[in-house]
Amino acid sequence: MNRRSFLLGLASLGADEKTWDVGVSAVVVREGKILLVRYAYGQRRGQWTLPGGYAGHDETLDQAVVRELREETNLAGEARGIVAVRTRTTAEGGAVFVGFRVQCDTGDPLPDGREVDEARFFSRDELLVLHPVFELSRQIALAVLAAPEAELAEANVPGRSGPTYKVYLARRPEHNPLDSGCDA
Repeated sequence: MNRRSFLLGLASLGADEKTWDVGVSAVVVREGKILLVRYAYGQRRGQWTLPGGYAGHDETLDQAVVRELREETNLAGEARGIVAVRTRTTAEGGAVFVGFRVQCDTGDPLPDGREVDEARFFSRDELLVLHPVFELSRQIALAVLAAPEAELAEANVPGRSGPTYKVYLARRPEHNPLDSGCDA
């Protein structure tokens, strides 16, 4: 779901109603570099950010991040774990943002030409001086490069976990709760 559709939906709500929106971003690392995209529209035109967008009500967040990555960069990937969470509130409502590490080892990013007009990988040194950049994206990218194995990983909750119920828990880099049958 793009921001325009989301905002049009908000416009149809009554003035007293508050809403929550949920956004996701893909954190793709290759050879020590992070993938960023450049906005091609609106007030943020020309600004670099992590690929991502709003989650639909008919998808889990890991599904949304893979969809957004594909829409914006034509890359296929697999959500591996959560590397960032941001929450905020405003007079209009609240917002949650979740950054996922996405495994995507092949293919060159191809911007969609509608939402983004460029997509490429940046090193730590390039990220430090990049301008204009969405600062949260820069901070997430730098944190992931500094601690490449840190994340919350999908875990099994017996009797609950499945395609529409996802839980992510802290894990040691060498330990994957899904592989061990952990009763998290």
